[in-house]
Amino acid sequence: MALREFDGPGGHRWKAWDVTAGQIHPKTRAEDYMRDLADGWIVFERVDGEEKRRLCPYPADWQSWSDDEVAALCARAEIVTRRLTPPLGSWKIGDAPVAPGRPSAPKSSSRDDGSSERPRR
Repeated sequence: MALREFDGPGGHRWKAWDVTAGQIHPKTRAEDYMRDLADGWIVFERVDGEEKRRLCPYPADWQSWSDDEVAALCARAEIVTRRLTPPLGSWKIGDAPVAPGRPSAPKSSSRDDGSSERPRR
């Protein structure tokens, strides 16, 4: 896996690297959603982390292409949406996902006298 940095779409600085079939766990590779990605892909990520793209299939010799050619690949790559939940292992005790449109669990508020009062509904 080679890592490239280049100036790309929107005048931003981008990083690019490939994910090959050999790097994908066999069980993951066998999943239905991986059918179109089974041969690997190129990941394009803005250096500031604000956008990520994926190109599949991709040219085998892309690493030897000029920065302008790699930027053109990036421009036609599919934009990848962000996860709705944080990656496994990044949650802290007490964190809980909240479905869109649902209020989070009420928190108790402290009064000046030190006792707690639950919010009224």
